[in-house]
Amino acid sequence: MYIYFFEHYQQVENQNRHGTIHALVRVEEGETTMIQNLIDILAAPGAAFTRLREKPSILFPWLLITLSVASIQAGFFLLVDPAYLVDQLVDQALASNPAAGENQIRQNMGAVSPTVFAVSSTVGSFLVLTVIMAINAVYLNFMSKFGHGEFSFKAWFSLLAWTSIPTLFVAIAAWVSILTASNGLISLASLQPLSLDALLGLNSNNRMLQSLSLPQFWSLALVVMAYQHWTGASMLKSALITLAPYLLIYGIWAAISLT
Repeated sequence: MYIYFFEHYQQVENQNRHGTIHALVRVEEGETTMIQNLIDILAAPGAAFTRLREKPSILFPWLLITLSVASIQAGFFLLVDPAYLVDQLVDQALASNPAAGENQIRQNMGAVSPTVFAVSSTVGSFLVLTVIMAINAVYLNFMSKFGHGEFSFKAWFSLLAWTSIPTLFVAIAAWVSILTASNGLISLASLQPLSLDALLGLNSNNRMLQSLSLPQFWSLALVVMAYQHWTGASMLKSALITLAPYLLIYGIWAAISLT
């Protein structure tokens, strides 16, 4: 009887040991896949697209992108000189509404602590990026139903998160600007050193030009390539479908700016 229980105990221990080993192997394989996707989405996107089609993943790229971009807001508001920050916010407010009273705006802005600005802007950036990805995933999920192969919302969200990886260069460049600024004199424009406005030396204070950057074009190109890779649609059709929302938004923005 004791022998029976001993043998049974050994069997249970062996099963638990094997289960633990298998779990560790799966974790290591998952980590390896994430790292490989991170490298391939920049260097060999076709290989990454194939893996993501077979096994989409969301959490790692989504958190990496959203937290990196959101951290720019936190770093800026916590490290910028408070008086210099208020001056910039007042200039922005007056540019949007010249009829507003400068003294009142300055008083209102000065009453808000940098920490409040940092928390609200960080959370706002995180939520906005997530919502944009989700809306775009719904759009691509809907469009893919029309003869180009149907993929789930999760698959499209995963793809959009991974194709946003070039945005990391925006965050890195912004942090370099923040950390190298002297005496906390960090301008809002300096947070976009890779924007068209900065790279072309325009210094136009045009928000649309400041929002357009080389990493953003890189990400958009990856989305077009990925759509074609997944659905088999032509490059032209893939570009029209994936870029249509961006063309619409920036077209409206440009029209409003001109008026």
